[in-house]
Amino acid sequence: MRRPSGWVGGAASSPSSPRGGRLDTHAWYEPPRAAFTTVAAGNAPGAADAISDDTVDIVPATVVFSDVDGTLLNSEGKLSATSCDAIRSVLDKGVMFVPATGKCRAGALAAFESDEAPLGVDFGKLPGVYCNGLQVFGRTGELV
Repeated sequence: MRRPSGWVGGAASSPSSPRGGRLDTHAWYEPPRAAFTTVAAGNAPGAADAISDDTVDIVPATVVFSDVDGTLLNSEGKLSATSCDAIRSVLDKGVMFVPATGKCRAGALAAFESDEAPLGVDFGKLPGVYCNGLQVFGRTGELV
């Protein structure tokens, strides 16, 4: 049987299939919308003429929320030099940085104090989301 041109996946199961019956891998591929196509083409020579009114304006970030465990902290639970540089870069650009974690605030703040990668930022005076969202601290570190 010939598949439609936008077809992705959808083979019938085989005896070695982990599930009986038909696999749930059917999906239709839809090409990106014109707005995103024209934005992506913006760097190509002559592309300025091709950009239409349906493009999306890109607004600079004003806040960055980040998970902590496994994202900013390494497998030892320490803030890596790479993460430290990324946080510092965000803050240096005037963008608010907000850690969002399941950790309690004291545990997260202790993890941010690293001898290997000193951040030089008092996270106690910055916003944050702790205890899976049960504690939220505002712009100056006050409990909201």
